[in-house]
Amino acid sequence: WRTINSLGVSNTLNGKIANTFHLDDENTITAGGDFYVKTSNYSDTEPTDLTEKSSNIGVFTQVRLQPFDPLKLSFGGRYDAQRFEGISNYSDNVDGFSGNASAAFEIFEGITLKAGYANVFGGIGLEDNYTFSSSWDYTGLKAARSESVTGGFEYKYGDFSFETEI
Repeated sequence: WRTINSLGVSNTLNGKIANTFHLDDENTITAGGDFYVKTSNYSDTEPTDLTEKSSNIGVFTQVRLQPFDPLKLSFGGRYDAQRFEGISNYSDNVDGFSGNASAAFEIFEGITLKAGYANVFGGIGLEDNYTFSSSWDYTGLKAARSESVTGGFEYKYGDFSFETEI
């Protein structure tokens, strides 16, 4: 039997600044920027000190409009630029755009149909620090991207509401 003392430490520093512009009671534009710095480190009693670091800065805008009652629209976009630093002096800069759009239409009083679409840049995620290895190979590493389509409805009657989406 052998005892190994090990330590995994993950840290995140993030911030956001945004403003919502109220065009009127129903129509708004939100714009801003955000950032994060994430570090994941693993060390043990062997001469091992393994670290991954990710820094990201993004700008975004989201528009919510009600061009006429009963239609509500929402659409927005963002741009992210990320620097990833891995084990054995590996580094990569990745960036990407994200976008979304959705609509809600009240077909009858209390019954609203909803639909949406999003295509999102996710960057490079940090690995769980306890799985690090000094022989880590980043060949073929790519930034994450997701795409989603949703549809559903909402029913409201007094204080009761029911909503479902696929």
